[in-house]
Amino acid sequence: MNLQDFENMDLPESILWHARNMPPCVKALNSEIINMVDDSQITIRCPVQPEFCNPYGSMQGGFITAAFDNAFGALSLLSLKRYSTTLSLNTVFHRPIFPGDTLTIEAKILSRGRNVIYMRALAYNEEKKHIASADTNYVLVPDE
Repeated sequence: MNLQDFENMDLPESILWHARNMPPCVKALNSEIINMVDDSQITIRCPVQPEFCNPYGSMQGGFITAAFDNAFGALSLLSLKRYSTTLSLNTVFHRPIFPGDTLTIEAKILSRGRNVIYMRALAYNEEKKHIASADTNYVLVPDE
């Protein structure tokens, strides 16, 4: 995600600190937020790079799942303005995606409980073909 994406939002300084100091796993995918709707839906995209590919030449499933997790993490952080972490994450792969293409992920919050957030996302290539889908449960991290 780009730092400017976060700087332009009304976020607590503690959240902005984390945006300024993103971990290597987020930076590696070179993801960027391209849309956010009503604090309940986010769209991100990331380029498919050769170093993320399996021997077949397509993006390895673990990297696709990491991209989903990055989208879910950004969505929960930006909508709740609190920290949460992955409780469960299920990914289903539908077709391969190759270097030179862009993986676009549309994620949305489907329900919020007191401590758990349930989200679902779809991933597409540049031709709008469905690449994968995922759903997750995030649990809120208690305030310290």
